[in-house]
Amino acid sequence: MPTTEYRFHEFTLNPAERSLTRTSADIDAIVDLNSRYFDALLLLVSHSGALISKERFMREVWGGIPVTDEALTQCIRSLRRALGDRANAPRFIETVPKHGYRFIADVTHEPGQSIKADSALEGHPSNHIHPQQMPIHKLIMLGGRGTLGAGAAGLVGGVMFGALALSQPALQSFGAASVLVVMVSLTLLVALLGGAAVSFGIAISQYPFKNDTQLFRSVMGGALGGLLVGAFVKLIGIDTFMLLLGYNPGDITGAAEGLAIGAAVGIAYALVKQRAETFAHAAVFTILIGAIVGAGIVLAGGNLLAGSLEMVAHNLPASNIPKGHLSPVMQIVVGALEGALFTTAIVLATFKVR
Repeated sequence: MPTTEYRFHEFTLNPAERSLTRTSADIDAIVDLNSRYFDALLLLVSHSGALISKERFMREVWGGIPVTDEALTQCIRSLRRALGDRANAPRFIETVPKHGYRFIADVTHEPGQSIKADSALEGHPSNHIHPQQMPIHKLIMLGGRGTLGAGAAGLVGGVMFGALALSQPALQSFGAASVLVVMVSLTLLVALLGGAAVSFGIAISQYPFKNDTQLFRSVMGGALGGLLVGAFVKLIGIDTFMLLLGYNPGDITGAAEGLAIGAAVGIAYALVKQRAETFAHAAVFTILIGAIVGAGIVLAGGNLLAGSLEMVAHNLPASNIPKGHLSPVMQIVVGALEGALFTTAIVLATFKVR
């Protein structure tokens, strides 16, 4: 029968729920670990007594992505802190200098069955695990929180675009409230559609369909979601303008832009999950990745929301949307801001989904 959980001292490690709990006075408390550190602990515990080399950590926990020795050292340091362990007098994790680490506590993984630390064999088939697999409810949570994060980005973007629009005399006669409602509604709708497609694309990709790295799966999931929603939004947008106004709005945001932004979110999500130790680290990763991709889209001749609105203004003569108010440099800057805002909002919203 497959092992459902591992028990050692006052701790219970549940691979299916991806949780570590500490029992004290009959009260279970969740021990917070990020996903990468949980995978490292699971590898150690499921091979209790076996020497786990640094190379094996890199291969099975980091998915073959090159990281420094310091990343592994910090991982072990954080695990010891979470377990109340000490390097100079270990109860759980023993350092084998220049070779790796060994879990030295006795581990119970089936009722009445105990794996003694000195009897476990590295690589035993019964201890095979799939550290990347996540339960379905967490995948739904990941997609849902990513969608809400994108919605928050849409609200912020709508207020920013509304404030910019209100600086134009042509729109001041409509009233501040009306302009803000229109801009916020537009950006919120686009952000929610894009966020849902990208977030659930990444969430679905977390199932280990094959032995690809998490980075590859996350990028493909995000890119595919962005591609589909970008193509859909462009098709509906152009058809709506043609049907109601008889004008083609031009080359507005579409599949290519959606694919690029979705891939950016996938890259940021995977890197944050693998390397970010704190919320601040995660924010830095996502802001940089989103800004670079957003600026790159504009430089490559694509359009995000601001560029699409300007194109609509130029192609629809009767439109009250301000025309030509963004210089080429400002278009790049705004594209970077849009990319950073969308990417950061989604990834940070899912930061605690482990």
